[in-house]
Order: sequence, then C-alpha cells, then structure tokens
Amino acid sequence: MILVEAKAHFGELSSSCGAGAKSLAVIRGSLDRTKHEFGAPAEADWLNGFYQYANRLAHLAFLRSHGVDAHLVFLYFYGDHDMKGPGSAAEWKAALPKVYQHLGISGDLAKSGVVNVFLPVAGL
Repeated sequence: MILVEAKAHFGELSSSCGAGAKSLAVIRGSLDRTKHEFGAPAEADWLNGFYQYANRLAHLAFLRSHGVDAHLVFLYFYGDHDMKGPGSAAEWKAALPKVYQHLGISGDLAKSGVVNVFLPVAGL
C-alpha cells in the first residue's frame, strides 16, 4: 500500500491538532506509540507545529503494525508560482530538517517506509 501526502508550498508544512478532549486522548496515545517507533523522544511535541506530518507517520505505523506492507511518500511540488511555492527541490530539502528537528526524528526515514519525492510542476 502506498500512502501519498503532497505539498505545494511551505505553509502546508505547519499545522496543529485541534481535536477535542475525548479525541485528543486517543490521538495522544497513537502519537506516543509512533514516537517510540520512530525513535523520537517522549517529550517531542507532535500535536503542535507539524501535527499533520506526525499524523501521517502515525497512520503508516498503524498499518505496518497490522501487517500491511505500507509505504509513505511525501510528494513535494516545486516551481508552482500560482501557489508561491519553492522554486527548487533544494528549497524543500532545506526546510525539512526543521520538521525533523521539531519532531525529534532522523531525516533518514527510508528504513521506516518513508520517502521524499520532489517533482517540478513545469510540464504537468
């Protein structure tokens, strides 16, 4: 199974969880298990800042824990002037370490089934 998360501009990286108290308890438990899977420290804040990214990792971890051969592709478009997105793959690559640092994870996620793909919008 291939999961795909696509982004066209830097603003799409930032997000926070807006769940209510009852749902938040379930989400927090799932994220805590996922932090362990990805070697992140327990105190890393996965609910604020880059919640959507953390949420996608949690979905991947859930599927894999149930025997599904799942992989997660983060697709980063560049050169989309209408969206005022990055002009190159290098710009995306320079922004991603901030995400990894905040979440307390390594940028080398390939062993965990996560890959980054950088695709130019020109010609699509």
